[in-house]
Amino acid sequence: MVRLSPTDGYEAAKMIGDRTRLAYRSGYNKESRFPRRLLLNSLDTIHRLGGARFVQSLVQELVAYALYVPTHQGMTFRVGERAIPYLQWPTHTERAIEIPFALRRARDYLSGGGRCLEVGNVLNHWSPFSHDVLDKYEQAAGVINEDVTQFRPTSRYDLVVSVSTLEHVGYDEEVRTPGKVLVAARSLYDKCLVDGGHMVVTFPLGYNPSADRLIVTDPFSRGQVSVLRRQSSLNLWQEIACPDPENLDPTLLYDRGLFVGANAVALCDVAKTSREDDR
Repeated sequence: MVRLSPTDGYEAAKMIGDRTRLAYRSGYNKESRFPRRLLLNSLDTIHRLGGARFVQSLVQELVAYALYVPTHQGMTFRVGERAIPYLQWPTHTERAIEIPFALRRARDYLSGGGRCLEVGNVLNHWSPFSHDVLDKYEQAAGVINEDVTQFRPTSRYDLVVSVSTLEHVGYDEEVRTPGKVLVAARSLYDKCLVDGGHMVVTFPLGYNPSADRLIVTDPFSRGQVSVLRRQSSLNLWQEIACPDPENLDPTLLYDRGLFVGANAVALCDVAKTSREDDR
């Protein structure tokens, strides 16, 4: 078995760049219905990784649609001490855990009211609720098309949430800017969040090396960071010890582990306990 180093995996992941920029501008980040999603995913995988991984992706997708609902009915995944039900919609992607995690946190933190900003227009495609959406590329009613590092709201938010979006910042753009995702995360925390507010972010590990460092970088390092690893082709996930982002196990790399797509996902929740000076 050929072992890939993290560097090899990151270099391979760079192939995704042009496709992702085009895809996000055209609204590909929407979760579409089968068979349209199957077709898009298939074309995407052929373009990125070639025929062999396409076949693997196809098998994963078909298995997900055939077995996902019966195998996930009533099942939960654990984040710390908390059990969260899997997404009850067939998918072979990390959305199976990201969407329930983000929606559960939104329900918890907004139960008494409050303002929410979502970075990346994702949750509206699963369970729409009243909130502001910031997305640099997607053209949709009510979506604010600004760069996340430049966005300054007129009033701050009680919750900032982002599902598999920050890893693209500075990485899948016309000009690649290493470390821009760290600036974006810090800006959201400093400029957009009220004291006592929460920032809930999910992203795949092994895709953007700068994004990987979020798990050990302030403010996330002061919050709750859980890393879940995909365990089987049935899209079951299990929490693991937080890995060293500078020395990831090659099997955790995006599109380069046992499964096509994310093999490990960070689920982050950080509370802003006191206002810090604007930076």
